[in-house]
Order: sequence, then C-alpha cells, then structure tokens
Amino acid sequence: MYADVADPLLINYMSLSSISYCGRNWFEQAFQRVRHLKINDCLALLPRLETSLLSNLSALEIENCSLLTSFQLVMEYSEILHQLKIESCPLLRFIVRGQLPSSLKRLEISNCDRLQCLLKDRDQDASTSSSKKPENTNHIYANNHHLSIYGELPTSLERLFIEDCPITFLSSTDLLPTPLQHLKIEFCSKLEILSIGHLPAGLRRLEINSCLNLISIPNGLHNLNSLREIKICECPRLVSFPQGGLPITNLKALSINYCSTFQALPASMDSLNSLQELKIFECPSVAAFPQQGFPTNLTSLKIGGDLQIYAPLVEWGLHRFTSLRKLEIIECPNESYFPRRGMILPTSLNHLTLANFPVLSNLSPKGFQNLASLEYFSISDCPILTSLPESLTSSLLSLQIFRCPGLRECCLTIERERSKIANIPFVKIDDQFIHELEEEEDL
Repeated sequence: MYADVADPLLINYMSLSSISYCGRNWFEQAFQRVRHLKINDCLALLPRLETSLLSNLSALEIENCSLLTSFQLVMEYSEILHQLKIESCPLLRFIVRGQLPSSLKRLEISNCDRLQCLLKDRDQDASTSSSKKPENTNHIYANNHHLSIYGELPTSLERLFIEDCPITFLSSTDLLPTPLQHLKIEFCSKLEILSIGHLPAGLRRLEINSCLNLISIPNGLHNLNSLREIKICECPRLVSFPQGGLPITNLKALSINYCSTFQALPASMDSLNSLQELKIFECPSVAAFPQQGFPTNLTSLKIGGDLQIYAPLVEWGLHRFTSLRKLEIIECPNESYFPRRGMILPTSLNHLTLANFPVLSNLSPKGFQNLASLEYFSISDCPILTSLPESLTSSLLSLQIFRCPGLRECCLTIERERSKIANIPFVKIDDQFIHELEEEEDL
C-alpha cells in the first residue's frame, strides 16, 4: 500500500496501517506537523522513524510490528513526547536506555512475548548469562532467567502500564520515578517482585492483575499518603500486605479479588477514615475479621466468594455503615434466609445485589421495610427462591432477576407476586423486560 496525504501541513493526528512503501518526500512532508502518530503493521516506516522529523510528537503508538526487536527510535532531541505505547510486537526484547525522552509521562507496553527488560544499555548483550551487577549502574541488565533494573526510567514518568510481558522483576532497587502516580501491571505471570525498594511517595493508583507468581508488595506501603486506590486481582501467591498495613490518609478504594492464599486484612482497617469503596471477593483464606471492624464511612461494599469473614461481619453489624449506598453480597452457600435474623441492613442503601445463594428460600419482609432509599435491587442465581418480600419499598426504580427459575415463574403467574412489582418502572427477568414476558405469556 502506498500512503498519500492531500495536505500534510494540516495534520496533527495520523494513523497508518499496513503500509509497505512510502516515498521519502511524502514522509518528510507528512510528519512536519504531526503531534500524535499511530503505526500499525508498517515495517517500511520503522527505518524512517530514525529522524529528527519526529521531534514534534507528543504521542506515539506502535502496534503489530512483528519484526521489531528493539526500540531504536532516535528521540534524544524530543522535549515534548508525553505518551509512548508499544503493543503486540512479539520479537521486541528491550528498549535501549537513553532513547526514551526525558519528557515522557506515560509508558504502556503490552503483549510483547519476548520482552526481557524495559531498558537496556546499548553495549550490554541482553542474552548474557551472568547475573553480576555491572560497574556502570545506569542501565538495566537482563538475562535468560530474570530481569534486574540498574538504571532509571524517565524522571518525568507519571504513568507506567505493563501488560502480558514475561518480566520477572519490575525493579531490583528503588528506581521507579519519583513523579510516578499510576502503576498498572497486568498478566505478567512471571513477575515476582515489584521493587526491593519503596514505591514512589506520590503514587496515587496501584493496580496488579493476574500476576500469578507475585509474592510481595514493597514495604512502606502505609507511608504512601497520596495513594487513593489499590486493586489486586488474581495473585494466588500473595499472602498479605506488607508490615505497617495501608495508608490511612487518602485511600478511597481497596479491592482484593481472586487471591486464594491471601490470609489477613490489616488489623487497623477501622482507621482507614477516607475509605469509601471496599471489595473482597474469592479470598477463601481470609479467616480473621479485623478486631476493630471495618471503617464505618464506606459507601460501597462488595463481599463474597466463599469468604470466611462474612459471618463475623454480619455479627459485627452492617448497620454500622451509616453512609453505605451500594451493597453486593455474592456466593453464600448456606444462607437460606436474608437478611438473616438479627441482621439489619443500612437504611442508607440505594443499590443492593444478591447473587449465588443456592439455598436461599426467604427474603425477610422485616429486613426490607426500612430501606426507604433503595432504588436498585438485583438478584441472581437463587434457584429455590419463589417470593419477593412484601415490604419492597416504593422508592424502587429497578428490579433485575437472573437465573432464578422459581421466582421468575411466580412473578409471571401468581397475582400476589405480580402486584409487588407492578409499580416498579424497570423490571427485567433473564434479560427481558417484564412487559415483553407478559406479552409472550399471552400468546
């Protein structure tokens, strides 16, 4: 394919795909004013990228360049490149240190199957088998067994995303950039340690997903007073948070899901006065409920998935969450009655979800009668439930029922149940609106 541009001087954003040839004159004209460039499967363009014509770029994306083995872009002269994204380059092994501009704020690397290190010195062979730290420590050193970082990412970097790359260490020392605000690592199944040193003090968001061999989070997590969000999902070897627990100043959201060996929440959970959203799901090894309970200022809570602390949480008292707006309870195999006797739901609830209660047979009228703020109620996978509570609040705007065959049948055929939902504006049963189901029954 030959690319052409009618008026290249007017272009600020350019996306090029499957280009096999381009003339030099066109190339030089087309890139004079480009600020955001996306290249997809354009092997012919890569040699031409080694030019100062790209010095005006603020964003660069390279995707599906199957023969790219190293990132040899000559960008030492760039002072405004803020975003760099590299995706699906299966032969990419490293990015040469010194090639990343100091202005870089966001770096994303994903689905690069042979990536050994983020940065590498020009003169260091990436395939060397020695693990000794080189005398020149201003670079990253990698071998066939592990990755060690002995250098620095751009000091301006604020966001670092790495996805589906076979790295084993993110940093062997405290070398993550100080301005880093968002660190996101996903599907790096060989990753074991984020950093031997501390995470940057200004970090605001930490997301770790599907890192099957991650065994620890750096110490000093409780000192990250800017940290607002922690999300950890599917890290089966992670046992606990580091000593010191979690930062209490600004943490607003905490999510721990599918961590099968995660054993304990911090003892000082109740002191997380800024925490608004808490999700704990499919963490069967969490056996001990925090002695002082949860922070009562939560606005959203999701729990379940064979969670041992569900019973002590109920005993401690859900009604203590005086600001709770959203409650999701998932997978309670032994609950036949909800709310269970003695359990009081927060009167502030706006959104309630119940899912996978295989023996649930009764929704307590008393438990629902004081939920004057409830507007959204979703119930799913409760196969033997046949009735809704008499005291469904008049404030309810939406009712959704999924995979509850007994309840579905009763809502469609028994007048008493039909009357309970008659005034709810939005009712959906198994992905169909209630009026559609009624029309089908009439046919």
